[in-house]
Amino acid sequence: MNKKHYICLGGCKGVSDNHGICQSESCVNHNHELVECSCIDGTHNDFKSCVNCGAICNGACGVEEFKSELN
Repeated sequence: MNKKHYICLGGCKGVSDNHGICQSESCVNHNHELVECSCIDGTHNDFKSCVNCGAICNGACGVEEFKSELN
């Protein structure tokens, strides 16, 4: 899974090849935009976003004080 894809951070753990919104009616992020992810291992960084920039954090954002919150 090396190509760009989009995931839902609302708990349903939805994954899509296309940009869009969460369509799971039982998800807390229903109708919210999916977030771009470019992970290469298929784990989607455990569906966690960086508390600083909101992007899917792979630990390479350089914001040391926030990295501990992702573990």
